Amino acid sequence: MATDDDDFWGDDDDLIEAGDAMERQASLRGGNFVVAELKRQDTPTEAVLACLKRYFGHSNFRPQQWEIVRRVVADRGDQLVVMSTGYGKSVCYQMPALLMDKLTVVISPLISLMEDQVKNLASVNVRAVLLGSAQTDNEGARQAVMRGECRLLYVTPEFIDNGGQSFLKEVELGPGIALVAIDEAHCVSQWGHDFRPSYRKLGNLRKQLPSIPFMGLTATATPQVRTDIVSSLGLRDAKITCTGLDRPNLYLRVCKKTTSGQDLRPLLVNGDSGPHFGGPTIIYCPTRDKVEEINGDCRRMGVACTMYHAGLSAAARKKAHIDFSTDKMTTIVATVAFGMGIDKPDVRRVIHYGAAKDIEAYYQEIGRAGRDCLPSTAVLFWESRDLIIQRSMLNKDMNQAYLSHAMNMQRKMEEYLVTNECRRKFILTHFGDRLSGDTVKSNCCDNCDQNAASSTAGGQEAEKSVVDCGAEAAQLFQVISRVFNSRCGLTKPIAFLRGSNSKQLQSWQTNNPLFGAGKAKSERWWKALAQLLRIRGYLDESKFGDFATVVSLPSKAEAWIRSGESQLLLPSTTELTEATKEKTVATAAGGSDTPQRLLPERKTRTWQDTTQMRLTSESSNKSGDEKLMVELLKQLTDLRNNLAAETDIAPYMVASNKALVELSRVRPSSMQTLDQIDDLPVERAKRFGDSFVQLCRNFCEQHSLSTNNSSAAALSGSVQLPTEIQSLVDQLPSTTAQTYYLCVINKLDVKSASGQRSLSESTLMNHLASAAKIGLPLDLAQLGITREMIDQVLSTVRSPPISSDISRLKPIMEVLPEGWCCYPRLRIMLSIIEYEHESVDSSDQLDSGPGKSSFQSCPISSNNTPLVRQRTNSDGGGGKRKLPEWMAAASPTNSRDSPAQAKRSRSSIFK
Repeated sequence: MATDDDDFWGDDDDLIEAGDAMERQASLRGGNFVVAELKRQDTPTEAVLACLKRYFGHSNFRPQQWEIVRRVVADRGDQLVVMSTGYGKSVCYQMPALLMDKLTVVISPLISLMEDQVKNLASVNVRAVLLGSAQTDNEGARQAVMRGECRLLYVTPEFIDNGGQSFLKEVELGPGIALVAIDEAHCVSQWGHDFRPSYRKLGNLRKQLPSIPFMGLTATATPQVRTDIVSSLGLRDAKITCTGLDRPNLYLRVCKKTTSGQDLRPLLVNGDSGPHFGGPTIIYCPTRDKVEEINGDCRRMGVACTMYHAGLSAAARKKAHIDFSTDKMTTIVATVAFGMGIDKPDVRRVIHYGAAKDIEAYYQEIGRAGRDCLPSTAVLFWESRDLIIQRSMLNKDMNQAYLSHAMNMQRKMEEYLVTNECRRKFILTHFGDRLSGDTVKSNCCDNCDQNAASSTAGGQEAEKSVVDCGAEAAQLFQVISRVFNSRCGLTKPIAFLRGSNSKQLQSWQTNNPLFGAGKAKSERWWKALAQLLRIRGYLDESKFGDFATVVSLPSKAEAWIRSGESQLLLPSTTELTEATKEKTVATAAGGSDTPQRLLPERKTRTWQDTTQMRLTSESSNKSGDEKLMVELLKQLTDLRNNLAAETDIAPYMVASNKALVELSRVRPSSMQTLDQIDDLPVERAKRFGDSFVQLCRNFCEQHSLSTNNSSAAALSGSVQLPTEIQSLVDQLPSTTAQTYYLCVINKLDVKSASGQRSLSESTLMNHLASAAKIGLPLDLAQLGITREMIDQVLSTVRSPPISSDISRLKPIMEVLPEGWCCYPRLRIMLSIIEYEHESVDSSDQLDSGPGKSSFQSCPISSNNTPLVRQRTNSDGGGGKRKLPEWMAAASPTNSRDSPAQAKRSRSSIFK
């Protein structure tokens, strides 16, 4: 018979289980018991996941996040974290403070970023403070830290250097420190793109706090920079974690600069509150003067924009930052000093109006776009003068090793601008990362779109374009070194090779046998070759005086000459390819053949639209629900913005765009169901959740919509497709299939689907073109296309001057009546024609007209007639915040619809 003692002193396992339960409950309250628990477990416990949901809104960690957090909490080890922007670096250094109920010190150079993070933490009921020279209540913040009331302390490296070390030593001996996190850790390294001497001194802090784990974090660090960071900070047995730097939601595009009006106006989208660039947009400019010029141009175009640069007062800069962060302004034009400090997750577009100073700075700057992981775009407009200015800004008196490194980074930037390769792959390769898979991908970059035409049927990336420029390089080298003795720029050697009668050339020079040896090539071609040779290290260009430059042969070129090799195989550039094409076209005009892809003569099958091919009886019911979801999303966004205005915080601090989309799908009718919503922290739901639940409940009652749906429900719902249709849909990429379900199966119009997917209308139209190419039916009436229009396109293709050549869209568009059609519609019609004629390798073969097709608007009218864009004037002023147009309507466009734009010369360098 058991005694009371037996009941009390049960098995050790029972006692341990009871103790574990106590620890779990304590850790939910932020107690230190969690440390002991984590030392025994490699996976996050329920208590840890509850903390993650409570403060960050996530049900699970992303890969490697938990290992990083656990190393701080359980192992107390140093580490360096290289993680792409938007992946969740803040979770890695904020979670330890919440789990251990201790202070984390965050060192960052970006005051505005730290201010935003303090506000963001306050929105989830976490006390954080900032200590800096511009803060008015530093003493109050210090006292709060010493009383143990704060979980995050943000400081600048200058604060640490000016007495901050002794204060942190006091904190360690008092309430204690869980972690010292050094954000933007690449600033520590002399090889980083943003080296700061004050960061270099942080190694002294490591010595002052030997028992505290240190964590360096950065989104941009090559292997060389990583090694330097670990060494400079004095990290001990540091674990280096790299999550991969790929940003698959970012589309990369490069264009040659013309004028700001011609370059920027085609990117505008017309909304109810005036034109914008498809969502919150940062436009980077290299100088203050250019910032003010572009800001003025944007305002004259009706864009609600503001500007930010160091020449403005602190109050003006702060107002610009707040206006942009709170969506009072859709666009901010700024020097790079601004964008580094913004913590706005829903920036849809980053535009560089001028080349960035180097490749690493560029990657860091475009990282401001799409931090919410939704589709976003990085566009760069450049001209050769940008590169000359950047080279001239290098300090020739700096350390020779660093100067060489800086010049190499600039060459990498130039190579990025002119490469024919995938731009994403180019950037990742520089950082020692690699793109998953070797296929040409859609929604990746402009080069992938161009190169899709030469990809294999299986979608494999075409071989890198390599040119043999040995003969021409030898000629250029001889002229530079022997004729001009390396004492001039490129203008004279190129004029010499082309046999110019320029007065700059002396008579004795024109008697040289090499004079005119390169006249078969254009001036543009020779300049492109020289650029390629400079990028690859076969030419040096150095500053001479205040404005001039001289070219000379480096050791690499001299070694090639001595080798006696006749070949010099180098990867081609876009500029060299285009210059070669110009010559080919000129030759073709004289009678030679030009490469073509001809449409087969015979029609072998018939493409059917949705009126001819049965899809599903459930589509009509789903259609109404999808349209109501779009309307609900608008109302939820309106509510979010109103709540943000009332509480004086940024809208994303109330609810993220991702959370709003999920709210429109789940439609919770109670606070309990609200827990299903990912990306909505429990603490934030407590504060704002009732308002969202009430809106969802009332909306669903009014429209007889279901509530409390599963958040995992697929977009396709319970729709059953005929086997032959489903088999074709299965061949589509997932993003294309998602568009097909929305626009065709669920009968959602392209504009509404664009808002729901945060993709441009023309991108969705291109998805539908891909579907039509493999025989899937479309609703032509909804797309504003008729059979008569398709027949007219076919007739145009068959007639001169096209003569069945369907290799490019632009020549076809130029023959069609002006303003008759837009590029995305033309692509769909040609896709149908290709399907019916079984054109070989038709998938992704057509170009996109003048620029990336996702920048082209394709409005649909009720009477199936292509619309002509009507612009509205707006002063771009602030006022009460409204639903961002990019979430509910069109996305970035570059319209062919307006007759005034039909003959505009293409701004892109890609023909």
